[in-house]
Amino acid sequence: KARDARGVLYPLAVEAAAQTEGVARAAFLAADGGRHLVLEQTAGHPGPDLRALRQRLAWAHLDRIHVIEAMPMDARHHAKIDYPALQALAQTLTAPPRNYGEPTNGPRRASSIPPATPARPPSAGGTT
Repeated sequence: KARDARGVLYPLAVEAAAQTEGVARAAFLAADGGRHLVLEQTAGHPGPDLRALRQRLAWAHLDRIHVIEAMPMDARHHAKIDYPALQALAQTLTAPPRNYGEPTNGPRRASSIPPATPARPPSAGGTT
C-alpha cells in the first residue's frame, strides 16, 4: 500500500480500475513523492483515452499517468510485472520535461499526461 499526505492507497484497487479498452497491463507506483500509474498499451490499439481514465480514477489522486510500449516482466514467471525494473524505469518517467507540457525523449511514448495543475509552472522568461 502507498501512504502519503493524501491518505492510504491500495495499488491493486488502482490497477484494477485502470483496466479499460486499450490497456494491456497497469501498474501503480509511488515514485518521487508522487502517485503514478503506468499503462502498457494493447498491441494494435490506439491506446486508452487518458483524460477519461484520469476522470475515472479521480478518487486515486494520481499525479501522472504514463503509457509505455511494454511493461517489464519478471524473467522467471513472464506473467508478473517486474516492479524493481519498473521502479528503475520510473526514474526516467518522472523526470520533468525541459519545457512543461512538451514530450521528452526516453524509453516511453510521449503520451504521459501531466497533473491537472502543474507541479512546477513554466518560467515567465520563455524556454530554457
